[in-house]
Amino acid sequence: MIRLILKNINETYKTIKKKDTGKLTLASENGKKPSLSIANAYLKEKVTSSERESNDINAALYRISEQAHTAVDMNHFFSEIHQIIASLTYAENFFIALYDEGLQSVSFPYMVDIASDINVKELAKLPLETLSMTLTGYMLRTGEMLHADTDLMNRLEEQGEINDLGESCHEWLGFPLQAGDEILGALVTQSYDPNVRYKNKDIELLSFVSQHVATALSRKQIDEALHKANSELENRVQERTVELASINEELEDEVTERRNAESLMQAFFNIAELANSSVELDQFFKQVHQIISRLMYAKNFYIALLAPDGRKITFPYFVDQHSRKQPDREILTATKKRGITEQVLESGEALLIDNKTRKDETLPKSKFGIKTLSWIGVPLKDDSDNTLGVLAVQSYDEKNIYEDKERVLLGHVAQHISASLQKRKARLELAQAHKELQFANDQLEKRVDERTKLLVQANEELKDNIAERKIIEDKLAHDAFHDALTHLPNRALFLNRLDQAFDKIKRDETAHFAVLFLDLDRFKIINDSLGHHTGDQLLKEIAYRLLDCIRPGDTVARLGGDEFAILLMDVSIDKAAITVAKRISDSLQDPFELDENLVFTSASIGINLSTNDSKNADDILRDADTAMYHAKSQGKAQYTIFNDTMYLKAMKRLRIESELRRALDKDQLSVYYQPIVDLNSGKTVAFEALARWYHPELGWISPVDFIPIAEETGLILDIGLFIMESALRQTRQWQKSDPKLKNMMISVNLSTKQLAQPELFKDTMQIIQATDFSIDLLRLEVTESVLIDNFEAARDILQRYSEAGIKILLDDFGTGYSSLSYLHQFPIDVLKVDRSFVSEMEKREENMAIISTIKTLAMSLNMEVVAEGIETEAQLNILKEQNFEYGQGYFLSRPMPADEVILYLQQTLV
Repeated sequence: MIRLILKNINETYKTIKKKDTGKLTLASENGKKPSLSIANAYLKEKVTSSERESNDINAALYRISEQAHTAVDMNHFFSEIHQIIASLTYAENFFIALYDEGLQSVSFPYMVDIASDINVKELAKLPLETLSMTLTGYMLRTGEMLHADTDLMNRLEEQGEINDLGESCHEWLGFPLQAGDEILGALVTQSYDPNVRYKNKDIELLSFVSQHVATALSRKQIDEALHKANSELENRVQERTVELASINEELEDEVTERRNAESLMQAFFNIAELANSSVELDQFFKQVHQIISRLMYAKNFYIALLAPDGRKITFPYFVDQHSRKQPDREILTATKKRGITEQVLESGEALLIDNKTRKDETLPKSKFGIKTLSWIGVPLKDDSDNTLGVLAVQSYDEKNIYEDKERVLLGHVAQHISASLQKRKARLELAQAHKELQFANDQLEKRVDERTKLLVQANEELKDNIAERKIIEDKLAHDAFHDALTHLPNRALFLNRLDQAFDKIKRDETAHFAVLFLDLDRFKIINDSLGHHTGDQLLKEIAYRLLDCIRPGDTVARLGGDEFAILLMDVSIDKAAITVAKRISDSLQDPFELDENLVFTSASIGINLSTNDSKNADDILRDADTAMYHAKSQGKAQYTIFNDTMYLKAMKRLRIESELRRALDKDQLSVYYQPIVDLNSGKTVAFEALARWYHPELGWISPVDFIPIAEETGLILDIGLFIMESALRQTRQWQKSDPKLKNMMISVNLSTKQLAQPELFKDTMQIIQATDFSIDLLRLEVTESVLIDNFEAARDILQRYSEAGIKILLDDFGTGYSSLSYLHQFPIDVLKVDRSFVSEMEKREENMAIISTIKTLAMSLNMEVVAEGIETEAQLNILKEQNFEYGQGYFLSRPMPADEVILYLQQTLV
C-alpha cells in the first residue's frame, strides 16, 4: 500500500496539465453593434481628448527642453520639472534622485514631501548600500519602472527585496532616468492619500515625460560641465598669462628634468635588458659602467663581491684613472681598521662621503698617493636582504663631488645588478661550460695546421654540444612557462598572453576576447579513490580534449590542481564563448579509460567577456573564477557568464562572513518565535525558534544569506547552541508565567554541521539541565538533506535524542528524496509538509493529491503532521477538511521577537 502511494506521488510530480488559452471579444453592452453615429461621436470625443493630452504633453516637453537651456542651476531646473509634472498629474509628493555609478552613491537634489520636512542637503551622496533595501534602491537595482501599491510593497518586503519604506504611503510611482544604458537616477511621485491612484494613462504619461527629463537632465549636466570647464579655462588662461615669464623658466627646468628622467628610465631599461642577456659577467659590468657614466660622473667605478665564506673581498670589475686593478683582500678583523667598502658590507647601508662628511683618514689613497675626494658605496643584496657585495664610484676631482641624489640613483642601479647576479648564479654552470668550450675552440684554431683532422672532429663535437645546450636553454625557458604534467601554458604565461590581449583591446575597440575558467567536478573524489597517478592521467587527457575544442591562436592553460583557463581571441564575444563552453561540456561527457577504469567527470565553467571597464588581467581572471563558482553552485557541468551582480554578491558574502564572526560577541543575533497552531481550536501548542540577525549598518540580514555561510565556516555550531539555549530559557519563562502555558513546546532546528559533532547530545543535555526545561517538551527539527549527508552520525544521535524523550520533526517533507527508508531508519515523530505544496494546492490538483497522500502516509506510520506556509484563509479551510491537526504560516502568525510573544499569547489564551 505504501509503495503504491509513493508511486502516485512521483507520477503526480511528473504530470503537468496544459490549460486552454482564452480569447477576448469586443461588443456593446446589449450585445449588438453600436450605431454609426454614436460610434463617430465617441471617436470624435476620444480624438479631441487625445489631442488635448497630446498638446499638454508637447507643451510640457517644450517647457522641459526650454528649462534645460535657460535654467540658472539644477535646483531651479528640478523645481520647474516638478511644476510641469504637477500640471499633468498628481505630484504633491515628488523627488528626484541622482545616481553616481563611480562613487556608488545616490543624492537627492530635489524633494517635496508633505509627510516630512527632510533637508535635501542631508541626503547628499548617500552610499548605495544605505538605500539598497528601499523602493528607490530596488528600482535602481532592477533598472525598471516601479508602480507599487500597499500590497506590492508588503510582498516585496516579505520577499526580502525591501525593508525600509520610510513614511507610509499608499501608492508609489517611480521611473529610472536613463541615457542610453546609463542610469542617471530616478523620478518618483507618491501618494499618502488612499483616494489618489495612478492610472495607466498617468503611468504612460510620466514614463514618456521621464524619458525626456532624462534626456534634458543628461544635456543639462553636460552643459553645466562645459560651462564650468570654460570658466575654469578662462581663469586658468588669465593666471597663466600673468605667470608666463615664470612658467617659461619652469618649463625649461621641467624639460630638462624630463629629459633626465627619460635618460634615467632608458638606463634602467638597458640595465634590465642586460640582466636578462647572456653576455659575460665582465662585459655585463662594463656595459653597466657605460650606462651609469651617461647618468653621472663615474670615471672611477668598481664592483666588490663578498666571497661565499665571508672572509674575502673580490673585485670582478675595477676601473680607476690612477689604478689598473684592485687586488682581492681578506676582510680585516674587528681589532684592525676597516676600509669603507667593508663598512658598507657590514652595515648593509649605502654610504656617501663628500666634502662635508669626509675626513682625511677616512678615504683611501691610490697606490700613487692620490687622495679620494668623494665616494659613494651602495650594497648589493639578494632576495633575503643579505649583502652580496658593494657597487662604488669615487672622484679625485674637486669639480665632481657627489651628492645624495647620486647615492639614490646608484642605489636603484644596485638593485638591478643584484637581481642580475642572482639570475646568473642559476646559469653559472651552463655559462662556465660554454666558456670552457670556447676556450677549447680558440686553442684548436691556433694548432689548425698540425691537427686539421682533430680540429674538424672537435668542431663537430662542439656544434653538437652547442645544439644540446641550446635545446637545454629552450627547455628551461619552456619549463618556466609551461605546466610540467600537461605541457600546457602555466599561469604565468596565461597572464602574459592575457595582458597582451588586454593591451590590444585598449588600442583597438573592435578587438575582443573572452576568458573561460574551468574547474573539474568530482576530481577530488577521483584522486582520493583511484590514486594520484590516475588523477594525473586524467588531467593529461582533459588537456588533450580542451585543445581539440579551441581554434589556432587561442590559449589553453593549466592554472594548478584541476583548474584550467582558456583565452579566446578576436571572437564575437558572447556567442563564441558559449559555443566553446558547450563544446567542452559535450567533449567531457565521454568517459575516460584510465588504468582499466572508466572515469566520468565534467567541468563547471565561468566566462568573463572583455569590456572597456576591465582593469587588468588579474581582475579578468578573478571575475572568471567568480563566475565559475556561481556555475558550480547551480550544479555540475554548468557554465555562467560573469556580471557585476556576481561580484557584488561575492563582496556581500565576504562581508557577511566577516561580520558574522563578530555577530554573537556583539549581541546582534536574536531568536524569533513562530507559533505552531492547533487548526481546530486555534490555540498555540508550540513555537519554532528561528535565528535572526540585525546588523547596525546592513540592517536585517536574511537567514537565507547568513545560514549557508555559517554552515560552511562552522559558525553554525556556536549559533545553534546559542539559539537552543535562548529558546529553552525563554520558553521556560513563559511556562512559569501562566499555568495555561506549562505544557508549551519549543522546536529547534539542527544543521548538518551540528549532527556531525559527537558532543552535540552532551551539549543539549547540559542546556536542558541549566534551563530547568522539561525534556519531553523539546522538539528538534531536521531536513532530509541533513539525514543524507551524515547518515550514520545522524541516525546515532537522533536515536539517543529519541531514547531521552525528545521528539524529532522531519522538516520540508516532500521536497527532497522522501524515501520510506528514512522514515523507518530514523526515529521520526512528526512530518512537516513543505510550504511549496500548501501554497499551490488551490491552483494545482496534484498538490492536493500529494498533501492528502502525505496525511494518509503519516497516519499509517502513527506520525503527526504539521502543514507549513499557510498564507490564506482558503488554504486553512482546505487543510481542516483534510483533517490536518496542526499548521504554521503567515496567515496564523509571523515570526516575532520574545517581547511580542507575550502579547500574542495573551490574545490567544483569552
